[in-house]
Amino acid sequence: MLGREFSPLLSTIHALASNDASGALAAPLSIVRQDEVGVLVGSFNRLLNSLQQRE
Repeated sequence: MLGREFSPLLSTIHALASNDASGALAAPLSIVRQDEVGVLVGSFNRLLNSLQQRE
């Protein structure tokens, strides 16, 4: 049960880690929840968009 609850958060963490290791920007993540985790994922997607526009 906890795995399903934390799956979007873990996906965000893995995307950030792979972005840091490779230097390439990760693809936006799907927002599958309408709670705090969904807000966090949406914020991550906005950050990625902002970084992509700077390049």
